[in-house]
Amino acid sequence: MCVHPKFLHSNATSHKWPFGAVAELLDNAVDEIKTGATRIVVDKIVNKRNGSPALLVQDDGGGMDPDSMRRCMSFGFSDKQSGSSIGQYGNGFKTSTMRLGADAIVFSRCMKGSGPTQSVGLLSYTFLAETGQKDVVVPMVDYKYDLLTGDAIQYERHGADQFCSNLSVLLKWSPFATEEDLMGNVS
Repeated sequence: MCVHPKFLHSNATSHKWPFGAVAELLDNAVDEIKTGATRIVVDKIVNKRNGSPALLVQDDGGGMDPDSMRRCMSFGFSDKQSGSSIGQYGNGFKTSTMRLGADAIVFSRCMKGSGPTQSVGLLSYTFLAETGQKDVVVPMVDYKYDLLTGDAIQYERHGADQFCSNLSVLLKWSPFATEEDLMGNVS
């Protein structure tokens, strides 16, 4: 399925008020209580690259492994099984972030599965519009995380060329100019 970038903008109108979009992001963080989250941070921060304001929503839950991150950033897929969760249709993250701004960067560290991983993904209407993309492209990079040293080693799941291409897009279109800056934000 291909989705045109304009869909991000038009789909964002499903949140009538910005607070509804914030509530969706908070609901996603609250869902992490079942994986051990004890803290949620909501803060206004400054984009170091251009000085613009940004919204930070952070939790200390179990995180998303690389496959879960891809599902989160894709359309119409949800891992949520409970009838009490708001977002069972796989659309809330995309609609809420695009209602609040044109760009969203997601950082996740996951300790489950085949070993600790760190993933970064960028959902950016700015990137899509300014590069003339006809389909929604979401660049993501993954790292294997070494618990002993704290090092993040590039995890080239789809080859080195794909990793380098995605990293290049992330560093050009996100608030982070270097891979070190980018990885310094995963916690």
